[in-house]
Amino acid sequence: MPQYYLDRYFVPDDKDIYDMLKACGTSHDKLWMFARGYGVLFASSEPREPMIDALSRLPVDRRKLEELFQLNSSKDRDEKYSTKNVAVSATLERISGVINTVREARADDQREEYKIEHPSPGVINIKVGYKEPDYSRAEAIQTREKEVTIQVIQADGKLKIRHHSNGKAEEVVREIIAKLELATEAKAPISKLDFSAIKDPKIRTRFFQELSQKLAGHVRQDVPTLKVYRLNRQPTEPEDEEEEKVVAEVKRMFMSGVDVMQSPEYLELEKRGFFISAISWTSEHQADPREHYEFSAEFTNPEDPLDIKYGCLGKYARSDDGTLKKNRTTLSAIERDALLGLLDSTAFTIYDGIVEELKKNAPSNGNSSPVVPQPTT
Repeated sequence: MPQYYLDRYFVPDDKDIYDMLKACGTSHDKLWMFARGYGVLFASSEPREPMIDALSRLPVDRRKLEELFQLNSSKDRDEKYSTKNVAVSATLERISGVINTVREARADDQREEYKIEHPSPGVINIKVGYKEPDYSRAEAIQTREKEVTIQVIQADGKLKIRHHSNGKAEEVVREIIAKLELATEAKAPISKLDFSAIKDPKIRTRFFQELSQKLAGHVRQDVPTLKVYRLNRQPTEPEDEEEEKVVAEVKRMFMSGVDVMQSPEYLELEKRGFFISAISWTSEHQADPREHYEFSAEFTNPEDPLDIKYGCLGKYARSDDGTLKKNRTTLSAIERDALLGLLDSTAFTIYDGIVEELKKNAPSNGNSSPVVPQPTT
């Protein structure tokens, strides 16, 4: 029960704050960001429980309390990631030097705060803190603290860059790659999951179907939500008058339910040329205790899908009696990174297979070339 009241305002005690943070399933990254506002820095591998316990004991004023409520009222909608494979020959020391150069250049110009860690050999974690105007607040010139995560992974002579899928992260990643090209005096072609040149709706849908089915060690259990989309029809495509009227009114649709991909409604839309543009699914991990994980993946822009963004939404743990718990819990940073690695490696394997298949089946008369995306620089 609350212990304190100030006039007509409720003032929570440490137990109230602890219960709220625990019940709302606040993500590890959000807890880390909130703690930084107090000048408290946790290790990226710190479990959520000790973080929540420490934060609940800190003093809060009215503004901090508002930030705390906003922290829990907004869902982790920005916890989606994209991955780029960069063909560059550089040592980890040189890459670290380039990242430090970018940090020094942007810290003052862009007012960004950088936290760089080396959690394991060949891996560099970069957290970029920044402020953006918050036009939802009544007071003038209010800002909200935000943070993006960039992970640089060097393995087998290749460079993988995984980052939050938003404009700020893209901007920093572009600058890192540009500085790498200057440091190595060579172009660094970028490979990503680019479907902009692949117009066939069946192939676009196939990618999401295979991604949800082919995660190693996982078996898909359910597809609770789908977004479907349809490109503008070519004038030469035949269609009857009734169908033309329906399609003119419906270009995209959100579907939710149980195993939506097998529903008659979805199968009908698929026949009409709609393709999956976003999907969420649950999978059972095949190792004991066989917990269920929820994933999501979607085109960044279904009309012109230059990339894919994806995420691990959480897991459904099992109770002592073996039944699945109803409430989804957030993942630890270590568990999340492992699942993100599984997602993006599986996605690139499927994508590369699709591209090779398109090249193999392309006309070989010398007048045509396969319409497949090429690495960018």
